[in-house]
Amino acid sequence: MLILRMVILFCLLFLRDANAANLLQAKDYKIILEKNNVFLTDNAWARDSESFRFFDYNLATTDSSGKEFAPVYEFKIDTSKVVLKNAQPGGLINTDKQLVASEQGDKEFRVTGCPLSCKLEIHETSNSKNYELNVLTSIKKQLTILVPTWSPDANWIAFLSPTTTERLMDVFVVRVSDTVREIKPIGQTHIIATEDENTSYINWSQDNRRFYTKDSFAVFSIDPVKELYRPQSPLLQDVFQFNNPWKWSSDSRHILAYVPELVDPNCSKQEDIGICDLKINVYVIDTDTGDTQKLFIKHGSFNDLKNFSADFSPDRQFIVYAEMKSLFIMNIQTKTATKLTKKEDDYSHPSWSHDGKKIIFNVKDKGVGLITVE
Repeated sequence: MLILRMVILFCLLFLRDANAANLLQAKDYKIILEKNNVFLTDNAWARDSESFRFFDYNLATTDSSGKEFAPVYEFKIDTSKVVLKNAQPGGLINTDKQLVASEQGDKEFRVTGCPLSCKLEIHETSNSKNYELNVLTSIKKQLTILVPTWSPDANWIAFLSPTTTERLMDVFVVRVSDTVREIKPIGQTHIIATEDENTSYINWSQDNRRFYTKDSFAVFSIDPVKELYRPQSPLLQDVFQFNNPWKWSSDSRHILAYVPELVDPNCSKQEDIGICDLKINVYVIDTDTGDTQKLFIKHGSFNDLKNFSADFSPDRQFIVYAEMKSLFIMNIQTKTATKLTKKEDDYSHPSWSHDGKKIIFNVKDKGVGLITVE
């Protein structure tokens, strides 16, 4: 019996090492969505790992203030079918009167009455129920609702509201129910206005219990309602915007974080910031304990590193990242990195599927690429 157990253990270790070796071999990618001006959303993959979502800037529209918004579509890999989704606009906007659908499409809301008496009008498409939440009645003071964002299960909405201090926002959450009408203050965050109006300022974890806010990168819990984590030193960058989002791990506890820093802050005064020297510190943050694990630091010009972006593997043993016209995979434990792509190209925003078998990414002027990692 002991010998049998040893044989089974050896086989398992062999298979694990073989799979890892296969994973770390450079591969050719294929373009599965061939279209210019399309970009993956922040959390692109569907739960079944068979479809993903993307912005199509070829069909972007402009609102009355001159801001451009791109619709979101879903691409099904096996059939190449493209389905229009009701896009949730990003950026620092007030989504007044614009319907914002949940990820599953079973609920939608819109903000009305701002700035005098903001209301959240909520509609459940599955059973045709309608109800509204008056912000003034719940909070006892008037708020301007910015970037309201559904949780993945559509049971919560988080939003920001400006304070009297420039760039400082209050953070609120509300339980989406026809019987629960309470808006809860949860903390504060800083923001930087960005030219990318499809940027997500609120990023939810997969278990629907936590979210972080862009720029300050504070992490909040909704059960119980409290702040979980805030960097010891402010991550707010006054000199430039770095819009690539951090990524949640599948256990909804860890965050893959990358913090850009200009080597010479005075370089930002030049007309072309692209030539400035930049370094990117890459960490894994445990939002339960606040512990950080530094993985590596990347140095280069702003132009070379501006597309730096990364994602966890579902088992959190590896990360995939885009840098210097290549994709790389790194073993988190050993911190060894291997080039994943044979061909140099302008890659960005790699995203690892939930089943661990596929990686998709943007390829400039070509569309969305895919590499299988089985």
